[in-house]
Amino acid sequence: MTNFRWMLPLAIALSALSSTALTLTMPRLRRWSRRALAGADPQRYHDWAPADTLAGHRDRLRVAVHEHSFKKAMAAGVKIAFSTDMGGIAWTEPIAQEFSRMTDFGMTPMGAIQSATTRAAALLDMEGKLGVIAPGAYADVIAVSGDPLGNINALENVQFVMKDGQVFKTRTYTN
Repeated sequence: MTNFRWMLPLAIALSALSSTALTLTMPRLRRWSRRALAGADPQRYHDWAPADTLAGHRDRLRVAVHEHSFKKAMAAGVKIAFSTDMGGIAWTEPIAQEFSRMTDFGMTPMGAIQSATTRAAALLDMEGKLGVIAPGAYADVIAVSGDPLGNINALENVQFVMKDGQVFKTRTYTN
């Protein structure tokens, strides 16, 4: 199992849903999405299409399987990379929220950080170039004011960004 790459953790669930969505009845989709909504944390998942639409039902089903599929992949030893597919938040919000979801679902803070650095680099065949601070690597660095190993939410408040060795001023992201 360690050879699998899991950069889009819900891809299988969503592709199965999208290939059969037109054959499902709206009452069945409503039942499934009500169950998903009942188990979803409204503080974490809040950017959904209207509940009475196919997209709304899809969003709620995605939330329903997110934690279970993530934990299953971790238990199977699947290499998980940080990505943009967690769903349930607006694209205008910081994607760093995924770090806390990963740790809430059982990944260590260091594992979550590595999912966005060394593990992502390995899955992209860019080891030694991305995800590390080393001679010859891209100089892509962020800094936060807190200790993300003690509080993973510190990664949601980036204070400093360097891209390709050039320092950029950034706005401070807060919850």
